[in-house]
Amino acid sequence: QCLTGYRTHGPVLNSLLSLLDALGKGGYIGAKRLLNRRTYYSTNPSNHDVERSYCQNGMYIPRSNTIISNLWVDAQSQAGVMLPSGSDSLNNVVINCTFTRQEYNALIASGTSFGVFTNNVVDNVYGRGFAFSRGGNNIINDNTISNVGLYECSSGGATSGTNYNGIQLMETNHNQVARNKVFNVGYVNIHLSGYWNDVDSNELYNCMLMLNDGACIYMSGDLPQGPLYRNLIRNNVIRDSFGSWAGASASAVYAAAGIYLDHGSCGNLILNNTVSRMHGFSAFKI
Repeated sequence: QCLTGYRTHGPVLNSLLSLLDALGKGGYIGAKRLLNRRTYYSTNPSNHDVERSYCQNGMYIPRSNTIISNLWVDAQSQAGVMLPSGSDSLNNVVINCTFTRQEYNALIASGTSFGVFTNNVVDNVYGRGFAFSRGGNNIINDNTISNVGLYECSSGGATSGTNYNGIQLMETNHNQVARNKVFNVGYVNIHLSGYWNDVDSNELYNCMLMLNDGACIYMSGDLPQGPLYRNLIRNNVIRDSFGSWAGASASAVYAAAGIYLDHGSCGNLILNNTVSRMHGFSAFKI
């Protein structure tokens, strides 16, 4: 685990449950056999089914030219690695790390550009896998992301929603997303919102295990800067997605598409993809 020296960021070093209880930070819940060390907004920790640390982020990096490598980051409440908005960081590298049991995101990068995120493993994360917004020109390659966004918390905490994606790019441009393996996801394997992105040679399956009306690759062009355009979606292998009736209204069809071009998507090139065994929608939905 990681130390950063930023306020509440970093691991809780004192594991005395009585002290945690005395501080009002939660404690061991015998009936659920979970160790909760952080409450979410003043809610009762016994209402949560999520085991997570008191610390918000494993690492909080508001700067450029940082290399994060060969770490296991586990059970943070907000993110395993946080590259925060406002820092507009450059040239950060996250490589060969393992992320597990984060409540919001394994990794969140806002305004990050020219970064490299490669050869990481994300497994059993309650929220999203990798979430990027703004910035661009990042390399997101050769990661394995699985069992993401499969958790629904009825108490209304951070995990009360199930609209979580494996890799999410929102209003970010000129990124390469290649050779990732993304599977067992509550909603969309790769959610793309931007332009001039290259999504190449990814293996994507078992999406929308919690929701419906989506796809393994979903593109939404309803953006402030205009339509979603000039993205290249090529050489991906997409298969075996059904959609969940639990996430559908009574009149909805629990359906999955291979590649879904939605909300103003135009001028994109979809090339040499293999799509098989989807349910409800066709391989492509436009």
